[in-house]
Amino acid sequence: MVQGVRATDRRMLAGLGRRGQPALTGLYSLSKHCWAAIRSTELGLRVINIIALLLAVAWLARSPDWEPAITALGLLGTLIFQEARAATGAKGKSPFDHVYSTNKARDFYNAVAKSYDARNSTFLLHTHREVIRRIKEYVKDRDGWHVLDLGGGTGQLIASHFYDNQRGEWTSVDSSPNMVAQFQHNMQGVKLTTGVVLRDIFEFLADVRHPKKYDVVLIVLVLSSLPHDADWAKVAKLVKPGGALIVADIEPSYTAIHPHFTVLVEGRSHALRMRPTHLSELIPMITQSGLTQAGTQSVKQEQTNYSFVSVFNKPSSQH
Repeated sequence: MVQGVRATDRRMLAGLGRRGQPALTGLYSLSKHCWAAIRSTELGLRVINIIALLLAVAWLARSPDWEPAITALGLLGTLIFQEARAATGAKGKSPFDHVYSTNKARDFYNAVAKSYDARNSTFLLHTHREVIRRIKEYVKDRDGWHVLDLGGGTGQLIASHFYDNQRGEWTSVDSSPNMVAQFQHNMQGVKLTTGVVLRDIFEFLADVRHPKKYDVVLIVLVLSSLPHDADWAKVAKLVKPGGALIVADIEPSYTAIHPHFTVLVEGRSHALRMRPTHLSELIPMITQSGLTQAGTQSVKQEQTNYSFVSVFNKPSSQH
């Protein structure tokens, strides 16, 4: 298109009267300079075509002939095509077969439950390993320890690493029936005492009848799947004095680049659009609930922070 415009430079300007020629010459020259800066963008192409169309219409008005008429009609057709393509693109098909918001996270996890564990990347595994290491630090010298895993999923990635421990107990809470079914399947035959609760995390926390307190409470790679933060005061009440809350999630800088968590199921892609989780915002909310921050570990992907694992303790004197 641009080559066509350049080929008609002399003819277009020659057909203009002396009075309008200086202004149009300046305008056309400006459009050519603008093209060098913005030609790589769709918006730039549209701007150039609009300018060229205006020039062609001015040419036609000054010198009614078949050549300016054909030029103007051609540019008008090109502009109409571009606008139609832009409108189609705005409403175009997502690159994913199924996209879920955090309000539909339960549907997402129901759909991907059987394929969920195979989705783990190296950096997700590093995150889980850091969580496992932290749990072992807290339970190694305790008999009858109890872990509460909020949003525990299939259990394959964390709980299964304690499968032969007869000194403890593991309770998983999850809102997805299919993830709960996978947890029960994965925990068959283990020595570890396990229990699973099919319930929304917010409903679980809102239930004031919880009589138990736990040595370790986990919220691992869960917050970014929730529509809003948890009630940290209620979470803190579930932690035993001397116990710990372990929070892990994807860094918001990584989420900004990769906003969807995707899982392939039978050749179809399911994508959950994650909510950015800012540790800098979590720390004051959690510490205000009576817990103290004990440390944070970052998991890096090359030069980018991929995830964080942060530990918060409840003082032994606090009840």
